[in-house]
Order: sequence, then C-alpha cells, then structure tokens
Amino acid sequence: MVNTPSALQRGTLAEQIQSILIDRIMAGEYNPGDFLRTRTLAEEFGVSTTPVREALTMLESVKLVSRHAHVGFEVRNPPNLYEMDQIMMARRLFEPVAAELACIQGPSVVTGVRAAYEEQERTGHTKTMDDYLAFMHADDAFHRAIWEGTGNPYIAEMLEILGGVIHRWRRFTPGLIVDRDVAVAEHEAILLALESGDSQAASAAMLDHIDHQRARIHQQVGSNNAH
Repeated sequence: MVNTPSALQRGTLAEQIQSILIDRIMAGEYNPGDFLRTRTLAEEFGVSTTPVREALTMLESVKLVSRHAHVGFEVRNPPNLYEMDQIMMARRLFEPVAAELACIQGPSVVTGVRAAYEEQERTGHTKTMDDYLAFMHADDAFHRAIWEGTGNPYIAEMLEILGGVIHRWRRFTPGLIVDRDVAVAEHEAILLALESGDSQAASAAMLDHIDHQRARIHQQVGSNNAH
C-alpha cells in the first residue's frame, strides 16, 4: 500500500493524511465510487477523527472526493474531456498571471521553483509507481511554488482547486507519464524566464506550457479511444 501510517512525519497531521490519501487515489488503491470513512481511517492511522476529517475536507475542497452525509467521502470519477477543457481554460487565465507576479517577487520565489524543477529532472525515468508519484509531486511543487510566490493567496487558492482536478485526470492513467521530457523542457523554459527576471517571458512560457498540455490531453484521449 502506498504510504502507511508510519509515513506520518512532517507538517500537520491533516496535511500528512491528505498527502497519503492523494497518493493512494493516484496509485489506484482507492477507486472512483469507493467511500473513505473517517473513523476507519482514524483507526488505521492511530489518530483521532479530527485530523482525518480535516484531511477529507481538504480533498473535498479540491474536488477529489464528494461528501455524503452519514456515509463518508466518495472518491470522484476522473474528469471528462469537457471538464478538462474548462480546467485548462481557467489555468490559461490564472497561471500566466501567477508566473508574472511570481517573477516580480524576485529570487526568493525562484529558489523554490528551481528546487522543484531539479527534483522533477531526477524523477519519472522508470515505470514504477514510486517514481511516478515522485515525478507528480515535483510537478505539483513546481506549480505550487509559483502560485504561492505570487503573494496573492486568492490566486493560490483558486489554482489549488484546479490542481485537484488535474489529480483526478492523472488517476485516469496511473503510473503512466506520457509527456515527461517535453513537460520538463517546458518547465525549464518557465524557470529560465523567472531567473532572468523577465516577467513577460515567464507569463508567455507558462501560457505555452498550458496550451501544449491541453493539446497532449486531447491527443491522449484520442489515443485511448482508438484502442
């Protein structure tokens, strides 16, 4: 099983539990329609129900699960292509602005972005689930460093929600990284623009990344439908 109770180490309990549950969803250990029950998880992790409930509420806020009164939290289905188009349109509006604002904030932001980029460079080379999850964690960290680097918590919060839907999409093809090299190259272009202090170039590089990612999603759906 991906991440066991012994993995609880850093951050708040709720954040740690949330991270473990996301990994399990991504790894296919929890399937769409499965119910995650607060008391059962609390017993598994050896904690009270409070941090588990907080973790599940976090997952609900980013659209990974749905709450059902007196039953539990249901793992949601992967988004369809229409929903992904809506997500990519929203990212197209917000993330280039986030990159521009993060660039203006200066070197302190760029340090976190580079650390995430370097971690992503090291991962995603094998077909193991651990490597897949490590690559996706680095990908998330790259974008999150930019969101949080804007200095605008509202932008970061909105993009966090969009990121949750991306998690559901990735669940559609667990363990499969179909665009590793090109995604890393696109991230490098964003990073270099940030490091140069060119906010307009950072914004343009982010826009290119999102548009290319949307095209890859359409290509992936077409390939899946052909089989």
